[in-house]
Amino acid sequence: MRQPLSVMMRNKREAKRVSLEQISEQTGIAIQTLYELENDYLIDPRLSFLKRICYIYGIRVEDIDNHDIEGECYTI
Repeated sequence: MRQPLSVMMRNKREAKRVSLEQISEQTGIAIQTLYELENDYLIDPRLSFLKRICYIYGIRVEDIDNHDIEGECYTI
């Protein structure tokens, strides 16, 4: 079953017991951006950004709910 990116990100981060600040420091992604993604304030990120987030969190793009993906040419 596909889950929203926000749910998957929070679950993965909490399971690893790391903070948004730690992820921000490791990736160079602003804490605010990570916060917005985890809380569903930032929806439809670009596919290139989505792939980067998935790589960082160990999430497969195929497992993300379709509403989280921007673009007409990409479907999962």
